[in-house]
Amino acid sequence: PMEKESKQEIDTNLYSRQIGAYGLEAMGKLMKLKCLLVGLRGVGIETAKNLVLAGPGRVDIFDPTLPEIRDLGSNFYLKPEHVAKVSRAEACIAPLRELNNYVKMDVIKELSDDLALEYDLVIVTELLLDIEQLYKLNEKLRAKNKGMILTLNMGLCGFAFTDFGEKHIIYDKNGEDTRSFIVSHISKEEEGVVTVHEDKRHTFEDGDFVKFKEVEGMTEINDHEPFEIKFKGPFSFSIGDTSKLTDYVGGGIVEQVKMASSLQFKSLRESFIQPICDKKADMLINADLRTFGRAEQLHIALQAVLEFHLKNKKLPELNSQNDADEVLKLAEALNEERKKNEEHFSVEEIDKDVLFHLCKHAQAQISPISGIFGGVVAQECVKFIGKYTPLHQWLHYDCFEALPPADAMLDLNPENSRYDDMIVIFGKETLQKMKDAKLFMIGAGALGCEFLKGFALMGACCGNGLLTNTDHDTIEISNLNRQFLFKRNDVGKSKSTIACGAAQDFNPEFKCKALEQKLVAETEDQFNDAFWDGLDIVIGAVDNINARLFVDQKCVWHHKPLLESGTLGPKANTQVIIPGKTQCWGDSQDPPEESFPMCTLRNFPNLIEHTIEWGRHIFHGTFGDRPGDLKNYLQDSEGFMKQLAQSTTSSGQLDVMKEVQSLSKLKTEASFDKCIEHARFKFQQYFHDDILQLLHAFPEDAKDKEGNPFWSGPKRAPSPLKFNTEDEIHFLFIKSYANLLSFILGIKPVKDDNYVKKVALNTPIVEFKPKKLNIATTDEEMKENVPMEIGDEEQQLSDLLKQLKIEATKIDFGQIVPVEFEKDDDTNFHVDFIHAASNLRAKNYRITECDRHKTKFVAGKIIPAIATSTAMIVGCVQIEFLKLIQGYTDLEKFKNTFVNLAISLYVCMEPSVPNKVSSKEHDPVMGGPVKAIPEDYTIWDTIKIDGSKTIQELLDLLKEKYNVAVSLVSCGQYTVYNGYTASKTQRLPRKIEEVFEEIDGKKIPEWKSIIALEVAADTADDMVDVTMPTIRYKFRQILHNFHL
Repeated sequence: PMEKESKQEIDTNLYSRQIGAYGLEAMGKLMKLKCLLVGLRGVGIETAKNLVLAGPGRVDIFDPTLPEIRDLGSNFYLKPEHVAKVSRAEACIAPLRELNNYVKMDVIKELSDDLALEYDLVIVTELLLDIEQLYKLNEKLRAKNKGMILTLNMGLCGFAFTDFGEKHIIYDKNGEDTRSFIVSHISKEEEGVVTVHEDKRHTFEDGDFVKFKEVEGMTEINDHEPFEIKFKGPFSFSIGDTSKLTDYVGGGIVEQVKMASSLQFKSLRESFIQPICDKKADMLINADLRTFGRAEQLHIALQAVLEFHLKNKKLPELNSQNDADEVLKLAEALNEERKKNEEHFSVEEIDKDVLFHLCKHAQAQISPISGIFGGVVAQECVKFIGKYTPLHQWLHYDCFEALPPADAMLDLNPENSRYDDMIVIFGKETLQKMKDAKLFMIGAGALGCEFLKGFALMGACCGNGLLTNTDHDTIEISNLNRQFLFKRNDVGKSKSTIACGAAQDFNPEFKCKALEQKLVAETEDQFNDAFWDGLDIVIGAVDNINARLFVDQKCVWHHKPLLESGTLGPKANTQVIIPGKTQCWGDSQDPPEESFPMCTLRNFPNLIEHTIEWGRHIFHGTFGDRPGDLKNYLQDSEGFMKQLAQSTTSSGQLDVMKEVQSLSKLKTEASFDKCIEHARFKFQQYFHDDILQLLHAFPEDAKDKEGNPFWSGPKRAPSPLKFNTEDEIHFLFIKSYANLLSFILGIKPVKDDNYVKKVALNTPIVEFKPKKLNIATTDEEMKENVPMEIGDEEQQLSDLLKQLKIEATKIDFGQIVPVEFEKDDDTNFHVDFIHAASNLRAKNYRITECDRHKTKFVAGKIIPAIATSTAMIVGCVQIEFLKLIQGYTDLEKFKNTFVNLAISLYVCMEPSVPNKVSSKEHDPVMGGPVKAIPEDYTIWDTIKIDGSKTIQELLDLLKEKYNVAVSLVSCGQYTVYNGYTASKTQRLPRKIEEVFEEIDGKKIPEWKSIIALEVAADTADDMVDVTMPTIRYKFRQILHNFHL
């Protein structure tokens, strides 16, 4: 299997989201990696799946074991016909190969140490070797600078161990983008302090390295080796001794530099004796501080289990107290022996409960834990190439809090089925609850695929239950890198349909209904009250804020538990939302996405992100908005001009119609030569004339209002570009612009690059003459003063429209095709245009240019996404699902999990209680006291009113029950009662729903029986402002079942 591997190009469409996390250089290294994976039960197949999706050069698998029926509960590629007939490896090789045809894979028939040494990395996921054999293999691998990872899944517990040798080099410890900042001052002293410009706080930390460029005065610093910094404040940091350097005069850019570092690893044998590698750390990774010391207990317990395995050639029997007692004796003896040497690792006393939980389920592997460690371990494999910080060296993780109560009377006897490993841990009673569960999952992307797989394996919705899954999206090439239920021939098909079908293929008993509707207000007739009321648990698997908020609001209204999760590259998090017990998702949101001021994009860029955003803005205007305007004008010229006049100034109308008329003329000429010439004119405008115009308004020696240099700080003085067809980026701009124009106008393009160059070179260019323009330097000025040339816009617009009217008679509006930006088609010139425009603008402003992939990543707003963090976090969510199914409500049982696989950060926290609304002696908004009725209510609380009521009856009921005088009743955007109007009494005797229907202009749908009412009120006694929960007004009974 170890023939010389042929060189491959990186498929940037398939790997685009992963490249967003790893970068092209790391991806190139990963494609050369050769891995051997030993063991293909649950954690083995999960690791294999995630690793193959990542795209190393080779992944060979070894597992000659004949499958048992229970293996089908954690290995999704095993089927009943494989049981006792074909090895796990042989059964899994074909579907694994299908995941990624760029990865070479073979089944290894016999495993030897010499064979293992032919790989860069060996991953052991199953005890096909005993601990002494593993020690020997590890030593041989270390001697040849090879890596080894050991991971084991034992019931509700898992372990991962990493050994990358004596000196492992890390090139990028955290995967974060390097940032650059404008320098405003550098002090000259023994501990020189750098101050950055006040427009943006720096993001540097102690120990980061930075380099400088364009510093004036203290020029020696520009060519200096990278400086290690110490954080001083949000706008300052120190860089060491600058006392012997020249005085700082001004300017400069400081940017972070990724510096290589090294880690030393212990052998497997040494790390069992003393697992703590880092002298700065005095404990192992404890993800959940509520169980402080758990990792240490698990470390000793694991060694005792491995000693039992070595002695008995098997792991402890399931739920065997005798075997557990034997392991306890081994653990106590081992611990006492270790206590004799201070350098060795030991615990004060063995925690018997922890050890028994581990022993009794050591043979069981369940999908959630396998998913967690399959994600962690596959990410550790990627770290072998020097990307991210590896485990150093152990992760011990358990979910024992999910176990049934110790006194529960459960049937734990296996039944020779695929669910046996679930039964021996949770009992047949819990399994039946899962089988009968009514679940609703929104989304069938990366998270959704993992959830569907996990639920099918666990037995959820495999009885009288049903999982309803909706996703309106279709499958794209870029999805295949992490949404593992999809294959190449599925591209273009419905995500939910294909994903549900694939999950049912894993387990034919799994009941899953696929829908293709969006979950929005407009589809409430399908996802109606009866539908929501029939659910047990809701699972969020969507990747946008609006959808999450909508799902969250529905779950709050219908009092349904919601399991939320999300990923961003190697980072991931979970949130358990329990009605009445926890905060909802909307109670805490991420900070808003960073945006750039328009004047910065238009005239004063200083980052490549600014120029890319500018290029995207030009793309949308030129190839989307203006062709759309031409099309609309041709369809209804009067209506279009009326709408345009209402939305902009006369100057703005003129700018738009100039571009529209230009397109109209090009269409009537129907010549690709004219498209090339137009592209050449635009090059001259954007990268030469506009720059000279800006310098005319603000010469390089210009001063601002305070007398300081205008071109300083974030403002960089530009310089014009001279067109050169031999410059690759210059020509790419012409070629992409001309081809895009020809596409939207239906003109046949010319493919010959030499011909395009010739036409561009021969295009006559008018010499630039400066105009009298007002150029805004801030967004505020842009709002106050629209830049325009002094002249008669009205007359110019009139003349232009006359010309356009003549041309319009020759054009069929159906032939105009405005485009929307599509990042994943490398043949459509979309990314090419933005890349060329962005880098040309970067040349104008002396900004470091970027490669095409970064342009695609930024312009396409691509979210970094990888299979590893997705698989890991879904495993965490499904453990919380098991707790909900068992009926747990105590928050101490639940975990909100936050992980960053890049830096091996694992944190589990108890979910937060909901925010309370309390009375205030003085509310700053109301300007006085506010009384909460009832006191300390939360978002989960509602006032329930059943039966149809008049407005008067509602007011009387609220006064009687809560002693409040209501002045306002609203429903959605409508006010159904206003106590301050003269006509208030007219509505009092009328039914609330009738008044609402009258205002809304349509009948309330038949499926809707409940509407939400909000009231404004005062206390009846002393007229203090009152805040109350939403009223849940059930005005009728539903006679029909409107469930989907």
